[in-house]
Amino acid sequence: MSFHEQSAWACLVSTVLIWGVYFTLVLTRSAEQSRTALLTIVVAIVLQTVVMIGSHMLIAAVDRGDGRHDERDQSIALRSGNWAGWVLSVGVLLCVVFFPVREMALHMDPPGRLA
Repeated sequence: MSFHEQSAWACLVSTVLIWGVYFTLVLTRSAEQSRTALLTIVVAIVLQTVVMIGSHMLIAAVDRGDGRHDERDQSIALRSGNWAGWVLSVGVLLCVVFFPVREMALHMDPPGRLA
């Protein structure tokens, strides 16, 4: 596999694992525990950054390619960028629509009536 393909796979795997754990933790919290959401997102962002830097350093150290890009590398970059755009769009849509509704529902007392 080329450097770009390995990079795309590392990005996909780390994003799914780190942000999957993040959303699982955030969605299973109660209203009282939701105050630590900012700390949790900062930890997830830092962890994603460290994992991506480390994986790219490892891939670059192992892959001693000649640095040329062929049509396959360009196709991989185009497809991974396309998928990244879709994943980002869906994630932003979920955050904009779902989380405010969830927060409002958590603060209802009794359910259906705002406290």
